[in-house]
Order: sequence, then structure tokens, then C-alpha cells
Amino acid sequence: MAESRPGPHPRPLVCALLLCAALALLAAAANAAQARSDGWSVGREAGVAWFHTPQGARFFSKGVNIVNGFKPTDTTSDGTPLSKGSGFWWGGRYPALPLWREQTARRLSAWGFNTRGGWSDLSPELGLPQTPDLELGRTAQLHWFDLFAPDAPQRVRKAAGELLAPYAGDASLLGVFTDNEAGWWSSQLFRWYLSRPQDNHTKQRLIALLRASYGGSWRRLARDFDTGGARCFADLKQAGVSLRLRPGGRGIAVVGQFTRLLAGTYYRLVREAVQNARPGTLLLGDRLPLYFNQDAALALRGQVDAVSTNYNVDGGDGWVAPWYFESLDTLTGGLPVLVSEWFCAATQNRSGNRNNGHLLTVPGQADRVRAAEAALRNFAALPNIAGTHWFQLYDEPQGGRADGEDYNFGLLDRFDAPYEELTAMFARLNPGLDALHAAARFDDPAPTQTVRRAGALRLDDASLEDWDKRPTRLRGWAVRAPYAPFGDVHLAWAPEGLYLLHLAQNHLEPSFLAGAGAFPASEAYRLDLLLNAGAGDKRFRIALSPVPSQRWPGVWEIVPAAYSRAGKACVAAPGVVVAQLPKPLPHIALEAFIPAAALGVDSLRPGQTLRLGIDVRGFFREHRMSFPGPARDPFGPDGPTATARLSLEE
Repeated sequence: MAESRPGPHPRPLVCALLLCAALALLAAAANAAQARSDGWSVGREAGVAWFHTPQGARFFSKGVNIVNGFKPTDTTSDGTPLSKGSGFWWGGRYPALPLWREQTARRLSAWGFNTRGGWSDLSPELGLPQTPDLELGRTAQLHWFDLFAPDAPQRVRKAAGELLAPYAGDASLLGVFTDNEAGWWSSQLFRWYLSRPQDNHTKQRLIALLRASYGGSWRRLARDFDTGGARCFADLKQAGVSLRLRPGGRGIAVVGQFTRLLAGTYYRLVREAVQNARPGTLLLGDRLPLYFNQDAALALRGQVDAVSTNYNVDGGDGWVAPWYFESLDTLTGGLPVLVSEWFCAATQNRSGNRNNGHLLTVPGQADRVRAAEAALRNFAALPNIAGTHWFQLYDEPQGGRADGEDYNFGLLDRFDAPYEELTAMFARLNPGLDALHAAARFDDPAPTQTVRRAGALRLDDASLEDWDKRPTRLRGWAVRAPYAPFGDVHLAWAPEGLYLLHLAQNHLEPSFLAGAGAFPASEAYRLDLLLNAGAGDKRFRIALSPVPSQRWPGVWEIVPAAYSRAGKACVAAPGVVVAQLPKPLPHIALEAFIPAAALGVDSLRPGQTLRLGIDVRGFFREHRMSFPGPARDPFGPDGPTATARLSLEE
């Protein structure tokens, strides 16, 4: 403590000023306390995202989706009512609905949950804060109708008033999702609006955007798009017209501009409508569908209070790819993120669920517990995540819910019995998540300088669990503003060669590309590598081409191929092995092995220096990320132009 020394008495004016300042501070504190007591808030403290209760306390939202007892008339995929016993319905187990609510509230509290997620029972008897999905855009007919129609603001305001009316004066309303998985599927939106009749106002905006982007030159537009029968901008006014990307063109850039225009308009309209209907309500976004479009994410800035995203955990080890949340942080200007759905299913389950899709599924319930615990820790360790909501309370019905999805997602089976190992894990871990989250930090952004020695890696096991992912992750990617990386690359070495793992996402609609026959190499997703292990520069390309999925009808998978490059020529790369894990687009999970012989050396060894440059370019050259940089034009020349010197370490 500093020594106290006598001094002159303060003058009256100084005393008055000090008194006024103190009163102002007290008033400000009172106002802040009043503001906190008026409702929920969300923000970041020391870089870490938190919700705050109306009383101002920190709140990491630990939620469960579909906390619901269902109705007897709800059906399975074949139309069988739940009252027949194929799925959980409260009346099949409880004599009265309040008894189910009492039991459910007690269970959720015991398991450490503090929030009702989407599609939950609204009754105050459940007691927990809630985050309902309004389906506002769909109700007001925004997305696939006419976002720029003159009456759109009135329609969405009317819908918001009706949808929020049940929550008037409800202090349990933490915030609202405006929609669920509307998706910003850029090429589909572009083509759909262009095909509308000429009185569609959003189509008119699209034509105006095309005119402006190409300086009114139809010839310039036709270099990027196959125009079909259209011969001038006036022809685009007709219903049924179509533009398709030309291989080698830059048309995807204007498609991105249109996506940002649509998303920005949607987010503005729903924000204004919700605030008009219920001022102060937190907008939690529209639950991005396990994927995000970067132009749509840019449009979130200033329009929502938090970004909501559903997330498919990357593997049975519970890995959560850091790039996804780091890039959302960059694109949205640091908005907090709520993981509005996450899950893990097991083949062995008590409800008879088939797990009939590509979502994370592990063999047994013990595996499910391990994956869920690791994922929950990984989520909480990311500083921009303010909460996670498990999907869902009950397993889906035997035979699948009404839309056919049939997964072991539940904390409870369809007979109302808890999966005890899973719920015990949540009961143990949930209470400590706040402390774990308070210490959350993003990975060190400094560029990678070393490559770690690989463990026992295999490319034929359809698994990523043999990768030690955090220390093998390459950091220091350069991307042209305002965009962000769209994936992670992991690198490890062994005496026999280099191992590479690429986790990324890229939406693709192959029919948006003009022409027939094989998918052109110029439009393929690709990784270009420049490697020098002491025997001169060696260049490789891993190209990903889309094919219709045989496992999951209606979606696309990728077929990877590896090449050696000399100039512009690509030839098959001897000994280079590539394997795509069983995931459909937009998910990419690729492993590769490049033997030491392909690098011109007998083997790799500790302490050796490796010069490395990587370019990753998305389908249609939509985005590009470069290691070590500089950031480059997605439509510019192929291949890395710079390398980083990395040391091989044990």
C-alpha cells in the first residue's frame, strides 16, 4: 500500500465536480442494472462470449432441443401415430402432461442443462429459459418468394407479431431463432430468382446487379455465363430464362454478390420485425445448416445478436474443426455463436434407430459418450461460442420421424429410459463448462514453423481418429478480404513420407455448370502443393470431382485424384495416395500420403527442413486460401508462389 501523505484541502468547486461525477457514475450503474433487468443480453468479455441473464449474471447456454412430450397424432415416416408405441408420446407413459413436465424438468436440472432449445414445450412448468424457432421467414414467405416485394416488410411484421404474441411478458424467453436451416444455397437462389416472371422484384434486383457488375456489357457477361437463348439484358426479364457458369469464367463472383444482397435483406427485415413486435428480444440467427455460405455470413453483421449454427461433429473422437468457428468470427465481426444443434448417434441403441444418413454415428453407447464429452469440451474451449444445444431429448421413432430421419439422438430412448452413461457424463461435465469456457482461446494464429512426426496413420480406415489434430494443424493462411479460410489442413511426417488431412466445406450444384461430359478440371476443387525436401521443388495437385452419391440418393460425393505437375501439365503421381472419407458435399474430409520418393529423397528425418506452399481453391474457383501467403485472386494463376520453411520435429 502506498504511503499516505497530507495535502491541501480540495476547493469547493472541485468537491462539487467530484460529487457530480460520483452521482453520474451511480446513475450510470443504476441504468445499466435496470437495462440488465429488462431482458437477456449477449456479448464478449475479454474476448470470450457469454449470454447474460436479466440480472446480469454470466450464462453459458446448455440446452436440449425438442424438450417435448409430443402429441398422440404425431406420426412416423409411414404415417403410424406415436400413440401406437413406435415413438415416445407422454400419454403412453404418464397419466397427465404436468407429471411428464415435472419429471422432465427434474431430469434436465440433474443433468446440468439450463435451456430449452428449439421446438420445445412452451409451458412455464418446465422452468428453463427457452429459445424457440419462429420460422418467421417461411411464414412471411421471404426466402423463395420475393424478398424485395413492396409488401415484404408489412408481411414479416404481421407474422412476427403473431408468432411472438405467446411470449408477451414471458421472462423465460432468452432469444429467438428466426428460421431453421433456410440455407443460403447460392447457385440455386440465383437460378430460381432468374427464372421468375418479370414482375418479381427480387428478379429485377438481380438483373440490375448483373448490369452493374458487367458495366452494361452483354458480351462481358457472356464470357462468364452460358446465356442459353438470351441475347441481351432485356431477354433476362422473361420467365424461365437461365444463366449457367462457363468453365474458366468468373461468374461465381456475381452469384456471391447476389447471395449477400439476399441474406442482408432477409436479416434486416426479420430484425426490424422482431424488434417492432417485442423490443429487446435477442435475435439468435437462422440456425445455419451444418454449413455456411461466406457471403451470407458477412450479411449477419449488425443484424443479429448471435449467430446460430447446427454442427455435425467431425468424427468419433469429438473433434470440432477450429476453422469453422474462427472463420465465422472473422466474417461476422466477432458475433457470439450459439451451436443450436449438435449430436452423436450409436449403431447399438434401445430404440431400434437405423441412423439412416451421413450424420455422426459411432458403434456403441460407450463410444457415443466418449465422442460427446470430447466434443463438448472442444466447443466450450472456443471463445466465440456462448452455448451448445444437444439434439435432442428423445430418440426418433422406430422407422423414422415423419420426414424419414431415423436416429439415436436421444438422451432418452423411445421408452422414456435415460441412456445412463450419456446423461451421467452431462451431469458431471455441464457444471464445470463455465470455468472451462472462461479460459477459452483460439489457437495461436502465428504461422506454423514445424511439422510433427506422425503416429500410426492409415488412409484405408475411413476414420480421422488416428490423427493428433491440434498440433498438426497448419496456421497462417492468407485469404483475400473480406473472406476467411474455408477449411483446415493438417500435416504430419514419417520417414516414409508426408501425411495430409483436409477438413473443409464447399457447396456445389454441378448442373450450374454449362456443358456436358466430365467435370472440367478448371472448375474442380483442388489443393496445389509445392514441396522441397532438399531435392528441388516438386509440385502436386489433388483434384476433387463430384459424382452422384450411391449411399445417399440426392446428394453428391467427391472422387479425389492426385497428380504431379510440371508447368501446366498434370500426370498421375506415382505412390501418392488420396482417400475421401464417407461424407457427402458440402462436407470434405480428405486424407493423402506423399511418399519420400516422390519428393526425390530416400526418407524424411528429424531436423530436416521442408519448404512448403499450399493453395486450396474451391469449386468454380469461388474462394482461395494460401499458405503461407500472400492472399491471391481466386481466378489468378494456379499454384503457390511462396513457401514457408518448416522443420521436421519428433
